[in-house]
Amino acid sequence: MFYKNLLKKIIFVLVISFISLKIFSVPIEFESHLFKNFITAMKIAYPKNFVTYGFDTGEQLWFIDLKNDDVKKSEDKIKRFFYKNERILPKENLMDWKKYNPISIEYYPEEIPNPDDFTDFKVLFLKDMSSSENRDDYKPSSLTLVQNFLYQAYTQKQIEPQIITIEFLDWKVRVHKKIKEPLLNIDKKIRELALKNSEVDKFLKLPTVITGYNWREVRDNENRSSHSWGISIDIVPKKYGSKQIYWKWTQDFYDDGWITYPIKKRWMPPEEVISIFESEGFIWGGKWDIWDNMHFEYHPEILQLSTPN
Repeated sequence: MFYKNLLKKIIFVLVISFISLKIFSVPIEFESHLFKNFITAMKIAYPKNFVTYGFDTGEQLWFIDLKNDDVKKSEDKIKRFFYKNERILPKENLMDWKKYNPISIEYYPEEIPNPDDFTDFKVLFLKDMSSSENRDDYKPSSLTLVQNFLYQAYTQKQIEPQIITIEFLDWKVRVHKKIKEPLLNIDKKIRELALKNSEVDKFLKLPTVITGYNWREVRDNENRSSHSWGISIDIVPKKYGSKQIYWKWTQDFYDDGWITYPIKKRWMPPEEVISIFESEGFIWGGKWDIWDNMHFEYHPEILQLSTPN
């Protein structure tokens, strides 16, 4: 009888221990530096949107809660995103996690990638990546799901009322209302620097075309241009001599030669202007392997994720 009761107690303890582990344990894989860095990046990049983070015992996944006061229904103002296999996903997309690229690819380098350093493998990789077939089929980043919520941009009809027109470097530019302040800060900083920096003054006086919001979809794909969120601008000089400004236009003339096209032969804004944009949360397309030197995109979280330590 004694041993029978003892066996029952042992079984009871084991069952309780198993349940406790199931409910309260935190999978080691979710304690990765990537998720911790993402939480820190979101806190710094979007302090007005960050609510909290934790471990969801129901889904057995880490999560981050974000809010958007522009959402009409009060019960929908806060949305939970889960961390699964290096993706940041709302509950409705958890089963489709393979459809999205991991946030680990969201890296912004400190310097312009030098094509002289490209290996043969990298050249072949970029050639493959830039093909029209692959670009149409390219998986969207899971961060696009976060952007849809932060900017309320699930559809064109939804985002249009949030697009405003601002004066930026003497151009009327349509952008999302949430990037008005950083763009006006950039405008002010560039004008102030132009008073004492001849290169910046020359850039400021350069005849250009500046564009912003433009709803663009990729057919049969969830990918959209960042211009569709109204968080990007293109600064296109009307004349840039014999230099190249955008990989795709260069490809039209040099085929795959765009991959190793020398940096010194590409048009680009002054370094000081690029730094000003970065100081206000923008990344510059000229630092991408598939380069777009006229393009600036508001992504303060990517800047934070790319910051050493």
